[in-house]
Amino acid sequence: MALFLLYRLTHPYNMRFVAAACNVAPYVLAISSYIVQPDRNVYEAILWVALAHSIFIILYGAYAVKRFNSIIIQSFSSDDRLSLRWMWYILTLFLALAATWFVATKTKSPLGAAAYNTICSSIFASLCYFIYRQEDMLEVLDASNKEKAKADVTDTPPLTLKAMDNAGPDYHFAQHLEKVFVEDEIFLNPTLNINDLAQALHTNRTYISNYLNQQLDTSFYEYVNGWRVDKAKQLLTNTELTLEEITMQSGFNSLSSFRRYFVSATGLTPSAYRRRNK
Repeated sequence: MALFLLYRLTHPYNMRFVAAACNVAPYVLAISSYIVQPDRNVYEAILWVALAHSIFIILYGAYAVKRFNSIIIQSFSSDDRLSLRWMWYILTLFLALAATWFVATKTKSPLGAAAYNTICSSIFASLCYFIYRQEDMLEVLDASNKEKAKADVTDTPPLTLKAMDNAGPDYHFAQHLEKVFVEDEIFLNPTLNINDLAQALHTNRTYISNYLNQQLDTSFYEYVNGWRVDKAKQLLTNTELTLEEITMQSGFNSLSSFRRYFVSATGLTPSAYRRRNK
């Protein structure tokens, strides 16, 4: 179940039948073997197989969550309700559950069984809470792509990398990119994603991502929030607006994300920055 959940949260398509069958097969075979030959050796083998499978899920989960979060910073300007950082907490609980289950099953301890049930309840309660508030990044991107496809029917076709290379001096991507940030202040859209920017520039998100990564050595997330921080610095220095008002007027979609990114970028809290620069 843990593997199915991880896969669904981190992949845009359903798990293939063969992969799903391989995940379930060890348990079906184990139970079937014990029904046929209910002795201690089979029982011990089942424990070790289940423990090995649990370790595999934890390692896979660490990889999948890290990969997923790296995709977010390439496509979204805010990770609120998108990031799977909370899955580290679930994986930690799952590791504790696997260890408790293994010990409790080996020792037949009532205390171990009670601990197992408590951890199970904590995991299910946590999953209900986090999944309820989790926005589906994959659905957001898919919806954005569909909207962009509709717009492309009537709008100018997007410039591809090859088209830009052949456009000559009349098309300067860097200047157009700066224009939508300086003049249009596109970063003030708190839900801005890379498809929105691609539509504004009449290009595609692959080109933008490659340009930011290779030419500017940054990600979409860092680039957009860098502009937001600069805007917030101006407001902190030149106005008496509250932090909540500055959050909204600089493009961040929550005070917590504003504080988190501002501290990450400047090493100071917004309040400390204001006191220093007033």
